[in-house]
Amino acid sequence: TLSSAELADGALSRSANRSALAWQWRTSGRMFGVPLRGQWRYPAFQFDPATGRPRPVISKILAVLQGRLGDWGTALWFAAPNAWLGGARPIDRLEDDPALLHAAEAAVTQPDF
Repeated sequence: TLSSAELADGALSRSANRSALAWQWRTSGRMFGVPLRGQWRYPAFQFDPATGRPRPVISKILAVLQGRLGDWGTALWFAAPNAWLGGARPIDRLEDDPALLHAAEAAVTQPDF
């Protein structure tokens, strides 16, 4: 996971407020974070390694999940094997937008599958 300052550094932010970018991206639904020991941490898989910016598919998935899973539940959804992805974890299929969106929709509409 990344801290707000690490996220800002990775995205080459020039803001003096090292938390501003993370707050903006999190509150606008471009990425998510988890509270841990009094600070927000941001799972690194959701950022493009070349640019440090959130992968576009993350905001699409978050829009589908609509906060129904909570912060930690969302993190677990990405990290756990998923039947809709043939047992693969969503973090292992970040390049397959249609499959990820289908799995996210299933998590909301058919959570007991």
